[in-house]
Formats: sequence, C-alpha cells, structure tokens
Amino acid sequence: MLGKLKDRRIWWGVVLSVTSLGLMVQYPTPIDVNNRVDYSNWFQVIAVLAVIGCGIYIFRSNDKELFPQIWDYVVGAILACFYVSSILLSAGQNGSNTNGLVLAGIAYVKGPISFLLTLLSFLSWMILFAFIMRTITVYFGWKVDHNNPPKLWKIILSLLVLWLIVIVVFFPGQISFDAMRQFCEYEGQKIPDLGITYPHTNHHPYFVTLLFGHLFEIGKSVHSVNTGVFTVVLFQIIVTVLIYSCVVSYVWKKMGRIAGMITLIIFGSPIFSTYAVTIDKSSIYYSLCGLFYLAFINIFEAINNKKLGTKQCLNFFLVAFIFSEFRNDSKYIVLISVLLLLGLTLYHHLGRLKLVITIVAVLVSILGWNAYLNKEKVIPSATGEALTIPTRQLSYIYLMDRSSLSKKQIQVINRVTPVDSLLKNYNINDADNLKNLYPSNTFLGGEQWEMVFKKIKEGKITIKTTPGEKKHIKEYLKVWLEQGLKHPLKYIAVYVAANSHYFNPMSGVSSGYNGLFMNNPRFGEIVQPTWYAQYHTYAGSSEYKLLDTFVSLYLGFPLISIFANTALPLYVLVFLLGMTIAKRKWWWLIAMVPMMLMVGLYTLTPINGYSRYTIGASVVVPIVTAFFWDKVYQYRRKING
Repeated sequence: MLGKLKDRRIWWGVVLSVTSLGLMVQYPTPIDVNNRVDYSNWFQVIAVLAVIGCGIYIFRSNDKELFPQIWDYVVGAILACFYVSSILLSAGQNGSNTNGLVLAGIAYVKGPISFLLTLLSFLSWMILFAFIMRTITVYFGWKVDHNNPPKLWKIILSLLVLWLIVIVVFFPGQISFDAMRQFCEYEGQKIPDLGITYPHTNHHPYFVTLLFGHLFEIGKSVHSVNTGVFTVVLFQIIVTVLIYSCVVSYVWKKMGRIAGMITLIIFGSPIFSTYAVTIDKSSIYYSLCGLFYLAFINIFEAINNKKLGTKQCLNFFLVAFIFSEFRNDSKYIVLISVLLLLGLTLYHHLGRLKLVITIVAVLVSILGWNAYLNKEKVIPSATGEALTIPTRQLSYIYLMDRSSLSKKQIQVINRVTPVDSLLKNYNINDADNLKNLYPSNTFLGGEQWEMVFKKIKEGKITIKTTPGEKKHIKEYLKVWLEQGLKHPLKYIAVYVAANSHYFNPMSGVSSGYNGLFMNNPRFGEIVQPTWYAQYHTYAGSSEYKLLDTFVSLYLGFPLISIFANTALPLYVLVFLLGMTIAKRKWWWLIAMVPMMLMVGLYTLTPINGYSRYTIGASVVVPIVTAFFWDKVYQYRRKING
C-alpha cells in the first residue's frame, strides 16, 4: 500500500511540474503566437507557487484524501473554462480592434503549437482548481470557534469608526450622476434644449426617487440644501451600517471570531464607506442584497426545522418588497426565491398557509406598486436596458457574418438598431452606445446625451416605448433567437468576451475599484436640479489627498483586493456548488439560488468588469460561506458521532 502511494506521489510530482509550466502560458495583446510563455506575471507566479505548495504538503502528509477526485476535476474544468476562454477571447483588443469586434484571441487555438499550448494551459488551470476544490472539500467546515459575537452596538460603532475619515472628508455627502437625474425627475427640472421637464421614469427605481426626494426636502426645510443632502446621506449610513453589522454578527456566530473580524474589516473598507456617503440607489441596494439573503435563509432554516413563525414571514415580506424596489432586476430574484420557498414548504407540509399568505403579500405589494406607477404615468425603463447582451450578439453577426442574415432580417434589425451606426457604436466591453440606438430611451444623460436629444427632437427616439416600437423589438428578438440557433458558438463567444472581467480573476483585479465615487464628482447642466448651485462640500485638496492615500492603502490590503475582485462571486459560487453536489446535499442548493441569480444577472449588464454591478453579490459571499460552513460543520459532527 505504501509502495503504491509512493508511486502515486512520484507520478503526481511529474504532473505538478508540468502543470507549473502550463500556468505560465499567456495570451498576449497584441496577438503574438510566438510569445506564449511569461515568467513575470505576478498572478501566474502565485498560481505556480500554489501548485508547488499543494504538492509539498500532500507529499509530506502522506494523506491520500487530499488527492483530487473525479468531481474535483469536473469543478476544476468548469473554472478553467471560465478562466481560459475569457482571457483568450478578450486578447487582441488593441489598435483598430479596441472595440473587440474581432475575436482575435482565437489565433491562440489555431495551429498545432498554439493549440497544444492553450490545451496545456487549460489542463494546468484545471488541475490547480481541482486541488483547491479538494482542499475546500476536505477542510471546509472542519472547525468552528464557538465564540459569541459582540453586542450589535459594538459592531456598529466599530464600522462607524472605520468609516469616520470618509464621512468627515466628504461631508455633507456626494451625489452620483444617477441620483442627480433622480433629483431632477423629482422636482420636475426643465431639460435644456428640449423645452420639457424631466419626465417621471422607472429607469432608476421611482420608489428610490421618491425616497431620496422626500428625505432631501425634509432636511432642506430644517436649514439648507447641504442639510438636505446630509439627511439623505445620514439615512444611507444608518441603514447600511445596521445591515452590515447584522452580516458581521451572523458570520461571527457561524464561523467564529477570525471570520467575524475579517468580515468587519471588509465592510469597514472604503468600498462601502464611499458608497454610504454617496447618494445613489446602489448604496442601500448592496446592503439589501445581504439583508434579503439573511431573510431568505432564515425562512429556509425555519422550514427545515419545522419552526416557521409569523414574525419570520412578516420580516421576509418587508425585506423582499423593499429589496425588489431598489433595483428593477431584483424583482426576478425575489419572485424566483419565493416560489422555491413555497415548493419547499409544500414538500415538508409545514406552515403552508403562512408562506402562501407571505408570497401573496409580496406579489400584491409589487403589483400594487406597479399599478401606482401606471396611475402616476411613470414611464417604464426602456427595453434596451435589459437587452445589451442580445444586442451585442446580433450586432456581431451583422458586422462579421452578414451573409447569414436575410434581407428581411436586416430590415428588422435596422428598425431597432440602425445598421449604419452599428460599427461606430459597437464595443464588446461597453454596450451603452449600442443601447442608445434603440428607438426608445429613458436615460436622458451620459456621454451621448446630445445625440439622444437630437434624435428625440427629430422624432427618431421616444422617451416612452410606443406599441409600434414594442412590436419591432419583439421581431428583433425573434431574429436574435433564430441567429442564436444558427450560430450558438458565436453567441457564446460574444457572451464570454463581454463578461471576461467577471469570469477572469486576473482581469478583475485591475477593475475592482472602478465603481467607487471619489473626490466629489460634479456634473454638467443636463443633470443639475435647481438647488445645485447651493450645494457644496467643505474639504480642500489637501484633505482629498490625505483621503486618497488612506483609501489606496486600505484597498491595497490583499484581503480587500481579493474581495473587490469582480470575479470573486462567480468563483466562490462554483466552489460552493461543487462542494454541495459532492456531498449530495441537494436541499442546500436551494439556499444558493438567490446568489446564483445575482451572479447571473450581472453578466447581462452593459459594462464588462464594472464593480458597481458585482458588489451586491460580493456582500452575499461572506453570508453564504458562513451558512454552508455551519452546515458542513454540523454534518461532520453528525457523521462522526
């Protein structure tokens, strides 16, 4: 037996040596098939050190349980597909191809040498991820430090201390571009050049528009415009610090003191403090992602433990409704989640009436709010906002494989996105310009606002989607589906390239902080409410410089850098799914559905690698990790007696 293990270790020594070389294979931009090996990339060097470390540890421990099993390789292959395909398809975006129209990285699978190097790279990353998966399976939930979390007020105070420098420097607070538009909508500000007032739209949730507007008016009536701004900011600080403190307390309780302290440091970082002092729908939405997940697993646990109470149902109803109104696509998360909980309740024959009433209440509240929006003639968000991936896919087919489209199909495309403008506006990493080609547009602002206004004046674009435009968009989607059935691999390639920074942890590092609001952004007349001239901050350049140093140091901390990575939620999700399936705990999969939906939805957004789209899912990462850590720990205790 010992001899077999020794032989196996020797064989693995050879495999890991080759793997360490395969991890050095690169996909350079500009395309260079003769320069595929790089020994200087820090991410790849760390990966090689991880492989070497795994090998040394396994060989010294003589623990055959640490050798990857078949399922570990399956998970490793899935993650290697994400990593290699994303870095390959995003290669070559330079020079005349900065818009990524040509998937130039395909050159790295053409020719025998290039193909073999790419295959070696894929297999090497698969082995590394398989070792990581095996390590997680063996050690995840192994031990819990049974240390009661601190009193909630202590956690709240600790977060406020960590946020203090950001709160003071940015006093009375910042206002994002989106929030400026919402203030313009709230007060009915006139739009320059159009001669109309800002229409009430649900482009940014109207629920939030009313909330911000009323809070501002209350604060302004007390003293001044700055007081109004700070009233909204203070509300955001109170809400978010309370929710993040609850998350810290939950993680502390489930995983122990070390995990709790790490979570406290994460939520005390400028990632969250800069949002807390910036009026923006996302500031509270991120915390609501965590609160919704806590409420969801609370119901999930209560059903499994046959202790579903009225208080839990009422809490879930309130959280679900508020969460659904802070971002338009969060309604899908809520609806699918409540249906799953209903199915779980029916299976257990427990508390069906309570949960049915809760679900009906959630649905009625959402539908009731939509009825109110219709009554107030609030314009729904333009359809193009939700179709940025299909638009990029079909535009790619038109620009690169026009012969596959019939004359009638081209006419259909032209009615929605004028074909003469596709090449100029196409960008695989940013679909904002493409969506502005749609015949309706509720986002009156941004880089192309002059073009949008011009088309509105000419009658080529409407603010509210007309029945005729809805018909054209349905026909457009039919063509999109037909071409997808005809070119599935091309659609997949465009989807992966458009999400390369969400799929590739190495790319995610460089774009992890691109969503933060810093140094009090100011905006032009297009989004200035009547009171904007009276709004001002007090910090000078020296204070901003000091804050910038502090933020850079904090964000440079490896723990924070990893958390801010836009690929983190996806990789954590895959590892946890892999562990759950390996243990054949099928019911646990239901607890992961909200996070799966959050991750899936941000891959449909217009901008590649934008941290503003991923922070909500990142907030859920410590919660879902703590939940499963505790589940695995209890499972280990049960099977070990």
